[in-house]
Amino acid sequence: MKSKGIQKVVKTKYENGDGLTKIFRDLAGAVSLPTIKLWIKMINTTGSITLSSPPGCPRTVCTNAAIVKVKNRINQKKRVSIRKLGKGMKISRTSVQRILREDYGCNPCRTNRSKTVG
Repeated sequence: MKSKGIQKVVKTKYENGDGLTKIFRDLAGAVSLPTIKLWIKMINTTGSITLSSPPGCPRTVCTNAAIVKVKNRINQKKRVSIRKLGKGMKISRTSVQRILREDYGCNPCRTNRSKTVG
């Protein structure tokens, strides 16, 4: 969800008479043009920008409880792969990977297993 500060800027600029494309250029790509159109439509109908819920589907597996479980397991001494972590927690591998990437900022890393010639 976009910050309230950007929403206030868009609302004040629109109320001051700035056009859609002028607002978009002034924000320098911080918000997309369709988002600004949606917000202006909300301003015209309700007088404010009110987002009842975040856009997109609700989280079903990547809940706060699952995020805490993954964090506790990662903080333990023993290293574990994402696949084994998912099986142990009864969560899919991709959900564990998404929690690690989006919520903790971890990037995937593979160990380098080079073969010795000789």
